[in-house]
Amino acid sequence: MKLPASLLDAPIQRKLVFVAIVATLSATLVAALFSFVQQWFLQRDELARSVYAQTSIVAANSSATLLFNDREAAEQMLAAFAPIDNIEFASLLDKSGQNFAAYVHPGLTMPPHQHAVEEGGLSIKTARYVEVVLPVVLKQEQIGLIHVRSDLSPVYQRLARSMLVIAVSSAGALLVAVWMLLRFLPAITAPLTALLGTMNRVSREKNYALRAEVTSSDDLGTLAHGFNVMLDNIRQRDDELARYRDHLEDEVAKRTARLTEAQRIARLGNWEWSIADNSLDWSDEIYRIFDLDPQQFDVTYDTYLSFVHPADRPELEACVRESMAHGLPYSLDYRILLPDGAVRYVHERAEVLHDKQGRATVMWGTMHDITAQKMAEENIRKLNEELESKVQERTRQLVDAQDELVRKEKLAVLGQVAGSVGHELRNPLGVMSNAVYFLQTVLAESDETTREYLNIIKTEIANSERIVSDLLDSVRTKPPHLETVGVAELVAQTLGKCDVPPQVNVVLDIPATLPPLRVDALQIHQVLRNLISNGIEAMPQGGALHIRAAANEVAKNIVISVSDSGVGMTAEQQAKLFQPLFTTKARGIGLGLVVVKNLTQANGGKIEVQSEAGKGTVFSVTLPTV
Repeated sequence: MKLPASLLDAPIQRKLVFVAIVATLSATLVAALFSFVQQWFLQRDELARSVYAQTSIVAANSSATLLFNDREAAEQMLAAFAPIDNIEFASLLDKSGQNFAAYVHPGLTMPPHQHAVEEGGLSIKTARYVEVVLPVVLKQEQIGLIHVRSDLSPVYQRLARSMLVIAVSSAGALLVAVWMLLRFLPAITAPLTALLGTMNRVSREKNYALRAEVTSSDDLGTLAHGFNVMLDNIRQRDDELARYRDHLEDEVAKRTARLTEAQRIARLGNWEWSIADNSLDWSDEIYRIFDLDPQQFDVTYDTYLSFVHPADRPELEACVRESMAHGLPYSLDYRILLPDGAVRYVHERAEVLHDKQGRATVMWGTMHDITAQKMAEENIRKLNEELESKVQERTRQLVDAQDELVRKEKLAVLGQVAGSVGHELRNPLGVMSNAVYFLQTVLAESDETTREYLNIIKTEIANSERIVSDLLDSVRTKPPHLETVGVAELVAQTLGKCDVPPQVNVVLDIPATLPPLRVDALQIHQVLRNLISNGIEAMPQGGALHIRAAANEVAKNIVISVSDSGVGMTAEQQAKLFQPLFTTKARGIGLGLVVVKNLTQANGGKIEVQSEAGKGTVFSVTLPTV
């Protein structure tokens, strides 16, 4: 049996009163019920015996009335039941079972007789009435029946009086029990109340030095003593915990200080992101990395992203998404923007924690300021680039100096040879040229073969003369005689003196609005003739020869380019192109481009070449304008 919900939190005194009253009432009710049931059965049986006795007397006296068929006497005999209020009816039946005489209490009806009677009669008991059926016997022969029913009103009247007595007695007993409970209850509840008060004070004040008063050696005294022992143990434990907590707080404070100092020195901070509520917890060092006061404001993931450099933000977000989806850590360098707009480099490492359902719940990691390292790397890199550039430039200067030295040595050798060779060759060449001229004059009417061979001799003498001139020009360039000349005019005169085969298509792109050049026309004519001749010789199968000119008004010069669609040159060939005695031709001594470069530089210009094997060559000559 459970206490009512309203009494679960009630004081012990009220619970004890409730239990005592309920117990007393329950015991009284059980006793009353037992007494009621017992008396009901006893009094009903007593009533049944009384009715049986009265019925037996009437049955014994009714045999004569049945024998002589005297109904009036029979009814007078049954009227003997009238003074008895509890008799509902009495009937006398003949041998055939028909009613012979009857008595019915006023206001009631008599039901038909339905009971079979054996020897000795029949007694019926219910909760409402008692019935007795007895045989009428004459000389050991049953000549009829007598049937009597009585209600139980006398029984219930006596029970009512008994229950009244029981109720009064029970009420008195209950009052006595309550009085005794109230009289002796404080002796039980007072120690409990005192103990409870002490417990409440201990719980409220956290004062484990309090003690409960021990007033007896019974269960309550034992409980109070056990409570005091428990308080002693708790106080000792709390003292130990307090000492340990103070020691632990000191250790934590020291380690926190050391960690904070270590993070400050290393420029390394840690963070933790609660994904569910989007709260981000930064250590003080991370605030300092972002040039913010420590714990200046509550950071969220979105706020943090706003500090990340826009160019690095997509990669960082992709790493975070990948880590949350697959539970893998990530390590990333990226840039952040400080409040003053400055850029700082950080290195971040992070890991993520998932719950049982596979959802990302917490992510934590570290952030390291690597700006100094990045700046140092950027400076080692710039320094390397500068050193490499200087090495390349110095190497190029050394190569150029070496090439120039070789060139000068070759030119020196050529200079020594050119004077004697030029003098020794020009005299016989002049004699041969005069002899050919004489022979062509006297043999004007000779056959075709003779004239052809004389022309060949004349052409070879001219070629030899040109080689001697190139040799002399390569070692001694005459100072230019500057004059004003148009580009189109200069190109046209040069083309007029060049032998252009029919399979070569010359394309000119020379605007009429170009300013005139300020150069030595003869020397530049020699330059263009050499370039055009080289371009034609580079296309033995034919092709296109483009001659273009364009002005640079800022630099006040004109660039004349001669490009062919011939065999082209390799990079190695281009590097040696302007060295004396180097040639890519089957026939040639390698002095033509040396002369071209010397004459171009003598006129205040420069020459450049672009070529690719199998795709042709472009020579560009830059000359000053007026």
